[in-house]
Amino acid sequence: MKIRKILIVFLILIILLTNISIADDRIEENSIDEEILSTSANTLSEPQTFSKHIICIERSTNRVLYEKDAYTKTPMASTTKIMTSIIVLERCDLSEEVEISSKAANTGGSTLGITAGNKMTMEALLYGLMLRSRK
Repeated sequence: MKIRKILIVFLILIILLTNISIADDRIEENSIDEEILSTSANTLSEPQTFSKHIICIERSTNRVLYEKDAYTKTPMASTTKIMTSIIVLERCDLSEEVEISSKAANTGGSTLGITAGNKMTMEALLYGLMLRSRK
């Protein structure tokens, strides 16, 4: 019985010491990464992007790390489409038919060709939402 208790204590100590050494290694790796980043920050070249507007902000300090025409006001386009799609998928019955309002039919940028008074399923409207917007 004593040997069993000693073995259990020994195993617990091994597990605890192993976790401590892993934690120390992680702390060491993080401090090296931060050191490398801080010394090489001035030597980084501009990233290649296809975006017209971009901003990268360090969340903890709100410091702008990179920006390219970030403050020009532009339509939200695809972001709005994605959020609308998520809400439709979460809250709507895709087989439900809805009547197209004149306001919806006259909203610009659509290539769906909907007309006021027509009825369409939520699924068809969702597919239409995912079409590429006019430029």
